[in-house]
Amino acid sequence: MKLVIGDRAKVILKGTLTSVIPRGLGYLYTILIIPLVLKAHGEIALGLWLTVVSVIEILNFADFGITNNLINMVAKTYLEKDVETERKIVSSSFVMIIVIACVICGMYLATKDHVDWAHLLKVDDQHLIGEAKRSLTIVVLYFVINFPLVIFQKIRYAIQERHFLNYYEASGKIVTILLVLLGIYLHFSLSQLILMYVLGPVSGQLINTITLMINKPQFVPSLALFNKGTVKEIFGTSVYFFVINLAYLFYSSFDNILITNAINPSAVAGFATVKRVYDLFPMMVALATPSFWVTNREAFLRRDMRWLNNFFTKGILMNGAALLALVVLSLIVNAHFFKWFTHGSVENMTQLLITVVAVNAVIIINYNFYSAFFIAIDEIKRFTWFFGVFAVLSFGMKVLLLPRIGVTYTYMCNAGLYFVTFFLPCYLYLRKKVVLL
Repeated sequence: MKLVIGDRAKVILKGTLTSVIPRGLGYLYTILIIPLVLKAHGEIALGLWLTVVSVIEILNFADFGITNNLINMVAKTYLEKDVETERKIVSSSFVMIIVIACVICGMYLATKDHVDWAHLLKVDDQHLIGEAKRSLTIVVLYFVINFPLVIFQKIRYAIQERHFLNYYEASGKIVTILLVLLGIYLHFSLSQLILMYVLGPVSGQLINTITLMINKPQFVPSLALFNKGTVKEIFGTSVYFFVINLAYLFYSSFDNILITNAINPSAVAGFATVKRVYDLFPMMVALATPSFWVTNREAFLRRDMRWLNNFFTKGILMNGAALLALVVLSLIVNAHFFKWFTHGSVENMTQLLITVVAVNAVIIINYNFYSAFFIAIDEIKRFTWFFGVFAVLSFGMKVLLLPRIGVTYTYMCNAGLYFVTFFLPCYLYLRKKVVLL
């Protein structure tokens, strides 16, 4: 049977390589803009800037997994050329996302004048408080406009045209960099700079949406095609995506807070410095995860067991190779390097800590591999249980052990917990599942 969506290896390679462009521009933005905002507006204003921008990431959880579920559903209908069902899915998802965005916007507008912003933001300067309020309003309005456009971003994933999306995202980041630089040059206020910041992503999303609708009109949403049965089907699986995202947030984002609370802030410095370096490796794997997901999805729908078996086997071997490589790297980029890197200002930087952090980085690499596989073969419920149980146990273990045995040995135990409660159950289940398929 001729492939409708395209050659899988080419899709993975093209999607992964082109994703480096927007990611690289994101780092360029950080390097260029943050020092300039700090110089132009001061440390407090920069802190407010970063806080307000982080609200965008938090709001992304508000879709309850709908947009991720859309990838699986559209991949299936696109492969089967079921345009009628496809249009119902897109239209129903679009309406649901608009409703969610409007509800959140309404809640913010109704409560913004009743919040003690000085206490919440720990700022006494009334001018900065006013700027922060205006900035938050801009971010919420940006969310209302941009959130429905995420639907079309996910459609690009589903039909394996991620490389186009990466080009459009890159153009949006270039617009952001240029507009914010212009704003700093013209001495814009904090809220005006936030406006410049959000115009870039919106422009990239609009270009993607317009070009997709022109080239593939079946993805143009219509209120007339909104279907309650489709909504029920979408929500049925979306909740699992939401739980996975929440579990990942708890697993990966609370380490510094837990260490500070259990020991002291200085204990965070060594751990966080090493972790930031070794997080680059999971990040590189994460660039390929969406492409792994959609190509495996297409192979599963075609019942191409040869591809799935090869991907599973090679994926396990690559995870093992990553573990070995990171352990060896931790012996090269060792405690002496990090002490030199931090000018000796970070204490408690031991070789064992560095190796343990490197091993824990493999957990995120393995998470990306397993998630791409489980979700593609309609086993998201099982994956939610596996990762959810591990995330809860990991969080509880850190709370219990950090004040008693310290950072290094706690994360050594975390690596063992990961192997027993996540890696091994996932491996055994998938090995059996792929054979049965």
